[in-house]
Amino acid sequence: MEKTERTVDTVTLEINTLHRQAQQMMLGYVIEIGRRLVEVKEMLPYGSWGTYLAQRTPYSQSTANNFMKIFQEYGDENLSLFEEGTKSQTFGKLSYTQALALLALPAEEREAFSRENQVENMSSRQLQEAIKERNQAREEAERLKNAARDLEEAKASLAHAEQSRAKMEEDMRLLNQRLEDMNQEAAQKDEELRALRDKPVEVAVMETDPAQLEQARKEGLEQARKEAADQLEKSKAALKKAKEKEKAAREQLQQLQEAADRAIAMAEEAKKEAAAAGNREVATFQALFDQAQALVNKMGAIRRSVDQETAGKLSRAMLALAEAIRKEVEENGK
Repeated sequence: MEKTERTVDTVTLEINTLHRQAQQMMLGYVIEIGRRLVEVKEMLPYGSWGTYLAQRTPYSQSTANNFMKIFQEYGDENLSLFEEGTKSQTFGKLSYTQALALLALPAEEREAFSRENQVENMSSRQLQEAIKERNQAREEAERLKNAARDLEEAKASLAHAEQSRAKMEEDMRLLNQRLEDMNQEAAQKDEELRALRDKPVEVAVMETDPAQLEQARKEGLEQARKEAADQLEKSKAALKKAKEKEKAAREQLQQLQEAADRAIAMAEEAKKEAAAAGNREVATFQALFDQAQALVNKMGAIRRSVDQETAGKLSRAMLALAEAIRKEVEENGK
């Protein structure tokens, strides 16, 4: 019988296949050990767990905890080692280190993540990087969502401020009109008094002294003028304060727009670098980046459409977003 020629590639394939099979078998044994560690821990008196592990098993407390966690998260309580020991075939393809790394994800997302990323073919380091990138993308998406919500709140606040300012301006207009009417009335009264003085016979038969009438009129008119002037000054002060707030808000919003523009430029550069490096997460990054860019453009449009007072709140929200992106790049950049 002719012997098949064996090559380096053939033998290497066998080695890697056996290695994967050994890893998967190890996960099965880890699940079974974890199952029994959970069982025995429930039998032991409180406080004796560490002593039991040190004296009667080869495992440290951290390793034992990992084994129990693996069993609780991946194992099927109704299946033994000699059956399919994991809750799904997807998990059954993992190594112990891969299964341990996946614990960083929410339980309801692990299986889909494993299938979509073909985790069984990844090294532990590659898997940790993929999980880290996934978590960072989620965090950035959440930050963008929060920023968009803050902008909506700022927009509502701006509308309220606009209404308040419009009301103050209307109040000032009415007060000015009132003062003008009072001045006209005073001028009319002065004219009537001058006419009375020109008719001495008629004044003589009046029961009330014209001088007293004039004094009373002047005092009443002066009091009314004073009250109207005080109210007008208060309205002017309130309007001045509102305009100052609006100016400060617009300045802050301008800073926010500049920071957002910088964040967009940085994200675009990161997107290009990821594409050049052939990063397998480029598709996810591209989608998130496009969403972020669209949101920033919308935020800028809103900012330019509002008055200065609300613009401040919009600026703070966008600056906070840009600062979060900057910190992420500085702290976790490579």
